[in-house]
Amino acid sequence: ELVFLKLNGSDLKAFFDLIASQGGDSMSGARFVIKDGKAENITIGGRPLDLSVAYWLATSDYVADGGDSFAMFKNSLERFRTGEKIRDIMIRHMKRTYASGNMIDPVTDGRISDE
Repeated sequence: ELVFLKLNGSDLKAFFDLIASQGGDSMSGARFVIKDGKAENITIGGRPLDLSVAYWLATSDYVADGGDSFAMFKNSLERFRTGEKIRDIMIRHMKRTYASGNMIDPVTDGRISDE
């Protein structure tokens, strides 16, 4: 199920550090550089991560419950369940994209780098 979580900046930093320690993972809306297994130069929506600010993110209920070692998500300040399966949202998006004559064209955009 798609879940929205509100996290404080320090828990979000822990999330990015976990991703960095694994060499990267799928995510959007943020960018960072991996250095010595940690996330550095983190930006969200083009702005530097502020540890004193709370941020919203979307993820699966499995990950929101701490699955795949994302224990920091269990510290969420707020949680909103959508009641929709992620696969159903993706299928609906793909059908709409196809029906409009567009193609899904994935690109590598440098969200996570080691430079």
